[in-house]
Amino acid sequence: MEELNTVDAVVEEVVTPQIEEVETEVVENVESEVVTDTQEEVKKVVQTPEENAKFADQRRKLEADKAKAVSSAKDDLIAEMYGESHGIKTVKEYEAAMAKQEEQAAITAIQEEKNYSEEDAKELLEARQIKAAKAEQEAKSQKTEKQKAIENQQNIEFLDYFKSEKGREYDPKQDKIATEVWDSVKNNTPLKYAYMEYELKQLKLGTTVADLNAENAEAAIGSVNGDGAKIDGPLTAEQVDNMSMTERMARWPEVKKVMGMV
Repeated sequence: MEELNTVDAVVEEVVTPQIEEVETEVVENVESEVVTDTQEEVKKVVQTPEENAKFADQRRKLEADKAKAVSSAKDDLIAEMYGESHGIKTVKEYEAAMAKQEEQAAITAIQEEKNYSEEDAKELLEARQIKAAKAEQEAKSQKTEKQKAIENQQNIEFLDYFKSEKGREYDPKQDKIATEVWDSVKNNTPLKYAYMEYELKQLKLGTTVADLNAENAEAAIGSVNGDGAKIDGPLTAEQVDNMSMTERMARWPEVKKVMGMV
């Protein structure tokens, strides 16, 4: 089954264009419902938590549809390449065949190295696999404990930040964290900074709407820049903690660097 080794390259070359067509169609369907950043529609950009959740759900559906299309296209390609010759018609069947091929190659290598019978070589390979699986599990367990400690510390930092900004303790019954924030957390952004970025984004959108409605938008923007100019020179973490939301927004690129968000 040496020819099976070529399938990954073929899949990349043949399937990717098909998936791009499917993804483009789905994206257009979703984005037709999502407002843009133009000045004409900027008021619509300020969305409620329910609207944010709706669009987040649409994005998740888009990713699910894309994954399904990728899987189906790969199955079709493998069935075309190996259905008649090997009886392999799906990705799972292909992966199983490859695993069996690799296992047999490992057994043969042990036989040649140790001068073992095939049965003894199989037993040694199994012992090695058990040992490797155990070591991997122990490593995962240690990583999980470390990750839990990191998450706990990040939660504490978020609660402290929330209290300093709102002047009260975080109440899960009334203080709902937006889906967009949790999506950022899933992408390894600490909760405090994900929440901060979301709040600043909402503030910026609100400020933009106010500017559009003001008789002198340029003067309004200048006042925001003035707020951010109260602190001269490079920012420090302590200064960022003491800045107002408007001040952070005015110097957001610098704030992100100071807080390690970029």
